[in-house]
Parts: sequence; structure tokens; C-alpha cells
Amino acid sequence: MITHTCPCTPITVITSTSNTCAGGTLHDNPFSVRTPVFMSSQCETLVVLKASNIRNNFFTLATDGEQAQGSIGYIDTSGTCRQSDITVTDGASAVGSNGQFLKYSLTCNLNTLRFDGTVAGVAMTNVVSFAQYY
Repeated sequence: MITHTCPCTPITVITSTSNTCAGGTLHDNPFSVRTPVFMSSQCETLVVLKASNIRNNFFTLATDGEQAQGSIGYIDTSGTCRQSDITVTDGASAVGSNGQFLKYSLTCNLNTLRFDGTVAGVAMTNVVSFAQYY
């Protein structure tokens, strides 16, 4: 029987002690409860974002009342933390909902042995750690 194991290192979660991000303008506390899901058999990592303000204020309703803005960030292999503000188009649902989630997959880069992909419109490469901010 032939088995395959993903050679990429699983992504960790950014905690308050490992947080070096300073780029987001909306939220700055990392939500360290939800660790990215390492799916070794597919060689992918599933990043799950809270799409509501249950537990913490992840999103701020924009002035148009239609969009909500939040923040995500990741630490790459150089140790640089890159934080970005994101926008959810159904803002009223995000701010007032009862626990929705947004799911994104990152793929193992076999050249770097780290995960790459796009989360909520933010391109990420060589991801070591990830967080959604509140």
C-alpha cells in the first residue's frame, strides 16, 4: 500500500505572546482559539474565520451599513508579520449573526514546504502562523 504524507509544516496560531503584527487599523488582538486545520492527506490547511461578532468583535460595520471590516494576519518564514484589513460584503449579517464561518484553503508549496494561498482576498506566502484579530 502506498501512502503519502504532506511534507509541509502545519500552520500554528498567532497568540498574544507571538503577535508581532502592527499593520491592521481596525483590530489588534489575535483570536488564538481557532488553530488552522492541517489536512495531511490533501496537503492543505483549512483556515476558518469567524464571520460574526459572537464571542468577540471581529468586525466593524462600515458607514454604508452593507459591509463589515475586520483584520487577519500571518507570520512568514522570515518572521515578518503581515496584517491586513478585510471586508465582508454582507456586513449586517457578519455583525449581527449568530456564529457563521468563512473557510479558506491554503496549499502546500512543494518548493518551500510552507503553505500559500488567498484568505479573504489577501495573498499569503510561506505561512508559519495565522490569526484573525478582534
